[in-house]
Amino acid sequence: MLDDLPVKKGSEVSIHIYDLHRQPHLFPEPDAFKPDRFYSGAPMHPYAFVPFSAGPRNCIGQRFAMLEMKFVISAICRNFRLSPKEKGYRPALLADMLIRPEGPVYVKFNRR
Repeated sequence: MLDDLPVKKGSEVSIHIYDLHRQPHLFPEPDAFKPDRFYSGAPMHPYAFVPFSAGPRNCIGQRFAMLEMKFVISAICRNFRLSPKEKGYRPALLADMLIRPEGPVYVKFNRR
C-alpha cells in the first residue's frame, strides 16, 4: 500500500524528490529560505530530506560532496558579500534530474 493505493508486486514506484522536499507538514513554508530549519534540533525523519537519495543505493559521493560544498561556500562567504545583480530577482526553476535555474543567475561579488 502507498497511502490508500494498492501497489501490485513488481510495480515500479518513483519518488519525486522536488515535491517531497516541499511538503508543508515536513517543512513549514517550504519555498522560504530558512537554513535554520536544519539546525533547530527538532527530530526529523531520516528520509524527509534526501538530496542524494537514500538507502543502500544512495550516492557514494554524498559525504565528499557535502564537505566540498561547505568548504567552498564558507570560503566565498568569508571573502565576499553576495547580492543579486537585479534587486528582487527570483529565477524560475526547472526540476529534471536536478533542480536548476531556467537561465543564468547573475550575482555580484563585493569583496569584504
